[in-house]
Amino acid sequence: MLIISMLGGLAVAGYQSQLKTQRADNALTDFMVFLQSARSAAIIQRTEVVLCPAAWTPSFGATLAANTATHCGSSNTWDQGAVAFTDHNSDLQINGQDEVIALLPRNYAGIEVTWRAFRNRSYLRFNKNGLTDWQNGRFIFCSTSMGPEATRQITINSAGRIYPSYDYDTDGVHEDSNGRSIICP
Repeated sequence: MLIISMLGGLAVAGYQSQLKTQRADNALTDFMVFLQSARSAAIIQRTEVVLCPAAWTPSFGATLAANTATHCGSSNTWDQGAVAFTDHNSDLQINGQDEVIALLPRNYAGIEVTWRAFRNRSYLRFNKNGLTDWQNGRFIFCSTSMGPEATRQITINSAGRIYPSYDYDTDGVHEDSNGRSIICP
């Protein structure tokens, strides 16, 4: 009985660890799709697209625009939800001819998303060529309750290229492109 209970305990611990890393991987993938959708829209529509934190709650039967906050939220509240929209008049608000490109709902249970960037803006802007208006930086996904194995990072260079972190040395912790373990702010 003792051996069976020990094996069961190990199985549960392994399963919980797998769930944590899967949740972190899903958050990273969702965010990558969100970023790439915004960049592609900027290039295809030949206009500026702004991405910013914006808390919103989906309403059944409402249009995409009706589910969206009309302005950007405060810095580093990306885990509360985000919006990408065309910004024809560069006012960081959805108005006039502006169109919602993508919404990223609040779905990161226990994961904080932090934006660290050159020029220290709370938003990210892709211009009509897909460049970031010299806003190279990184999104860091952290959770103190999940530990370092659930930490992830997305790096964006000034050309608008998007790079996810990987576990290069297979130790269970993701590293940046320089091989350094990602550290939560």
